[in-house]
Amino acid sequence: MNMIDYIKYFFRSEAESIPFKSFGLVHFLLILLALIGCVVLIMNKEKLKETKISRVLEKNFLYVLVCQQLILYSWYAFSGNLSNEALPLYHCRIAIIFTIISFITNKKSFKIVASYWGLVGSALALFFLGLDPYLFPHYTVFSYFIGHIVLLWSSIYFFITGDIIADKESLKELLIFTNIYNINVYIFNYFKHTNYSYLSEPPFLKEVIFSFISPISYTVGIILFFNLIMSLVYKILQKIYIVNNKKQYLFKIHVNS
Repeated sequence: MNMIDYIKYFFRSEAESIPFKSFGLVHFLLILLALIGCVVLIMNKEKLKETKISRVLEKNFLYVLVCQQLILYSWYAFSGNLSNEALPLYHCRIAIIFTIISFITNKKSFKIVASYWGLVGSALALFFLGLDPYLFPHYTVFSYFIGHIVLLWSSIYFFITGDIIADKESLKELLIFTNIYNINVYIFNYFKHTNYSYLSEPPFLKEVIFSFISPISYTVGIILFFNLIMSLVYKILQKIYIVNNKKQYLFKIHVNS
C-alpha cells in the first residue's frame, strides 16, 4: 500500500461493523496517557501560571483542537456523513468549541462551561466510547481520542491557572444554561429522530435500561445527573481551593516568622 492508498484508507467513508475494542490494550494506553497528562499539568501548576509558559501551552492546545475540528467536519462533509449526527450538539463538541473561544478571548463565562462540561464529558467519553463505526486506523478514531484528551487537559489547565472555580452565582448560571441546553437538544432529538448528547436513549444497554424505566424517565434522569455531577465537581474544587489557600497562608506565616 503506497502513501496515497493509505491516506484514502485512513479517511475512508464506508462504515464497518467491527468496532474499536473497549478496554483493550490500546484503550488502556490512551486512558493512561490522558491521566499522565493531567498529573503533569497539576504537578506543574505554579510554572503554568507564568505568562510565557502558559501562552505556549494554550497555543498548542488551541492549534490541536482547531485542526481536529476542521479536519473532522471536512471529513463529515466530503464523506457524505454530515447528516449522521455530525452537528456539534454533543456536550464535548460544544465544550471543544467553547475551549477554542476561551483560548482566543479569555472570557470567563466560556471558560466555566468549557471546563465543567469538558472535565465531565471527556472523562466519561474516554471510558465509555462513542466512536464512529470504523476499524482502527481511521481518522475519526484518532479525532475522538485527540479531541477528548486535549479537551480534558484544557479543562484541567483552566482549573489550575484561571479564576474559574465558580462561585454559587456562577454555578447557578452554569446549571441554568446546561438545563436549557439539554431541554432544547432533547426537543431537537424528538423531532429529528436523533440522539445527540444521549438524551433520548443510552449509548449501550438500551434494552436493559428501558425494561426498567420509560424513555422520558431516562431523559429526566440524565438531565438530573448533569446537575448532580457538575455540583459535585464544584464542591470538590471548592474544597481543594480552600485547602490550597490555607496551605499558602500557613506557608506565608512560617516564612514571615
